[in-house]
Amino acid sequence: MEPNLNTPVAQRLLKSNIPARLAFVGPNRDPHVLPIWFLWKHKKIVLCSGHDSFKVKAIRENPQVALSIDSETTPYESLRIRGLAEIEVIKGIPTEYVECAHRFYGRELGQRWINWVSNHRNQMARISVTPDWAESLDFRIRFSEIFD
Repeated sequence: MEPNLNTPVAQRLLKSNIPARLAFVGPNRDPHVLPIWFLWKHKKIVLCSGHDSFKVKAIRENPQVALSIDSETTPYESLRIRGLAEIEVIKGIPTEYVECAHRFYGRELGQRWINWVSNHRNQMARISVTPDWAESLDFRIRFSEIFD
């Protein structure tokens, strides 16, 4: 059964410019969590990274990952996703990374960032996460007696 990502909370957070928190298991079985840009595209969470990064190496070994996208002000909203990650090495800069740079930094700073990355990377990894579980939480509704 496909997870429900059509709730108002999920849709707001998937369109937000709040970084996702990506959780994965490292090669020594230790858990890791880090902030990362993302796009919601074709029913997948798309992330990009250096093709030789620690997270890409770890996800290749154990592709089961989790993500959390959480609002930054109270009452909090949260979207939690678990799924299987697929990695594709891309020559140059993936279009999704360019889109993320503009979304999270704005057009001008985003383009400066892309120009800098282009001078330092000739390959990147596109990480596509297919959700197999999702839950959205709206603390305004969950604790309505406090927030209303």
